[in-house]
Amino acid sequence: MQKILGLDIGSYSIKAIEIINTFKTYKVNSFYEKVIPEIENLDPSTVGLTAVRQLFTENEVDPDRTYTAMMGLLVSLRVLNLQNAKKRNVPMIVEGQLEDQAPFPLEEAVIDQQILDIKDGNTSVLAVLSRKDHVEAYLNGLKDLGIEPKIIDVDYLAFMNLYPFLLTEEEDETLPNDHPAKGKKGPPTAKGCKLILDIGHMKTSMVLFNDGKFVAARTIRMGGRYFTDYLAKSLGITYNEAQRVKHAISRIEHKTTTQPKPGSEREFLVARKLAIAVSELVKELVRTLFSFKAHEKMFPECILLTGGSSALLNLPEYLEESLEVPVRRMKFDNTRLKIEDERLAQSPIIAQALAIGLRGVPGKHQSQINLRRGELAFVGSYDAIIRQAANVSLLVASLLVCLVASYGFRWWLYGRQTDEFKKRYREQVIQLLGTEPKALKNMAASSSWDLKAYSGQAMKIIQEDVKLREQILETFAKKQSAAPLRVLNEVSQAIPKDISIDVTNFSVQGNTVVLEGETDSYASSEKIQTLLKNVPSFASVERKSQEYKPGSDNKIVKFTVSAQLKEGT
Repeated sequence: MQKILGLDIGSYSIKAIEIINTFKTYKVNSFYEKVIPEIENLDPSTVGLTAVRQLFTENEVDPDRTYTAMMGLLVSLRVLNLQNAKKRNVPMIVEGQLEDQAPFPLEEAVIDQQILDIKDGNTSVLAVLSRKDHVEAYLNGLKDLGIEPKIIDVDYLAFMNLYPFLLTEEEDETLPNDHPAKGKKGPPTAKGCKLILDIGHMKTSMVLFNDGKFVAARTIRMGGRYFTDYLAKSLGITYNEAQRVKHAISRIEHKTTTQPKPGSEREFLVARKLAIAVSELVKELVRTLFSFKAHEKMFPECILLTGGSSALLNLPEYLEESLEVPVRRMKFDNTRLKIEDERLAQSPIIAQALAIGLRGVPGKHQSQINLRRGELAFVGSYDAIIRQAANVSLLVASLLVCLVASYGFRWWLYGRQTDEFKKRYREQVIQLLGTEPKALKNMAASSSWDLKAYSGQAMKIIQEDVKLREQILETFAKKQSAAPLRVLNEVSQAIPKDISIDVTNFSVQGNTVVLEGETDSYASSEKIQTLLKNVPSFASVERKSQEYKPGSDNKIVKFTVSAQLKEGT
């Protein structure tokens, strides 16, 4: 029996849930929550870590394994479709594709990936990227509290761990008698498209599943705090007062035909204001749903609602009416996930912590993302390392015999390959220089000549040869008879090396010089024209054309410049 802790460090409160792992079922043993106070002039992250310390101390939390997750706003997610990619090459391919998209060097990032599906030669890969300093700060803050999480997941991806334990078809008296779900309860079917909608304090997460598999996710920077801020602004009260009012009323009134009961006009006004605030979130939800439909060719058949800010009364009905999709509050399959406290099982605030904790439970379709990578990786006790080392040593001992037996063969094979490489290198040097200098010929006279010394001497000779040729070209360019070369040299000196330019055509016709080239932007093209006016041999400079190069996705600008040579040039 193992005690697993799912630690959810949110923006409104710290939540921790203990899961007892038995043979075939998993029991929610305890749930703890600590609200993070709003304290002016104090870093929220510092206040949050203090709340974590208080939660662990006050409840004497001591798990066997701790799992936690980074906030999705600090993580970038991509689903990549790779054609004919081998599993062992996936990390390298993912890193190559993310290199062009990352807003910072990959050396400063933590990257992880998970293969979602392989079908007909197409490999669907979930790739996540986060700044290393964000992960380090998060991890160091926990370490200062004596907490060593085994895995750092991503908060909304953790719902992959929870999805198999959910009920999506539940008993509903409003269903027609001939409806297949009438009077039935059970785990979600493997078929169908479902959406988990988690409305939190600072953000709302949307996680799309199809046939039980993760498809896509999006985080919207809007949640319960936005509702409170809107309430405070519209009623002209402080944030803390608006928070208390929101919790006291805890419902929305979205139907225009509803009228307040006598004596409840104030509560009715608050519910109306909350409905207006929620309507702004609904607009973002609609945009995202249609984005899923356009890009993933999928639209959810059902929305599973959770999150602390989803507890507002009438919210599921309003969302169902606005989104035109059935909306149900999240329910758990009690046959495999035991939650004996019925009130806790119905609480929308436990889902995120529960999803994080279930990472420690074996499952076919669950998150495999871990931001503890490389130097940040989790290391267990030294006893476990010693046992693992002992097992490895046995394997190494068995391999030594094979290595010794194969050494002679490899020595002979590598010797042949080395001799062949030295021969080809020597041929390339002779081809480049036209002949083999005496110094190199003497070095290669021995059968076991040193390739490193040979290559060093060869590079020195080649560099001297290149320098000599450059001197010849410069001497030739200075001659009056080589006016085009002299002018081209002046153009080259006028344009700094840090400006991107590729000269595609340079011609001199009488006193007219025509220069055609390509650069990276209109601004660079304008700067090049300005610099050309400083060329000593040019009397005037005029642009003839300027446009984006076809097929370059507006990344390359083609331009043509005409210049008149000064008399006597």
